[in-house]
Amino acid sequence: MGRRKKQNDIKVEVEETKGSTKESQEYQVVVNKKVIGTVSQKQGDMAEAVFRSNQPHKVRDIDEGIQYILMEYNLHDL
Repeated sequence: MGRRKKQNDIKVEVEETKGSTKESQEYQVVVNKKVIGTVSQKQGDMAEAVFRSNQPHKVRDIDEGIQYILMEYNLHDL
């Protein structure tokens, strides 16, 4: 019989940054108190998600950007 891997609790937060204005929104995705990416969107434009310091990835909206960052985190860090 195989050994079970201990499950760790992972705390995910989405925090609005000081860079947010009426014309644009900017959020950072935080996992266990460590920023793993940012999502920003100017009013009327597509959003951009950045995982760590890589190139921006175009997404439809803020929610899709958060999903993209978490997907990349799960793929590379878990």
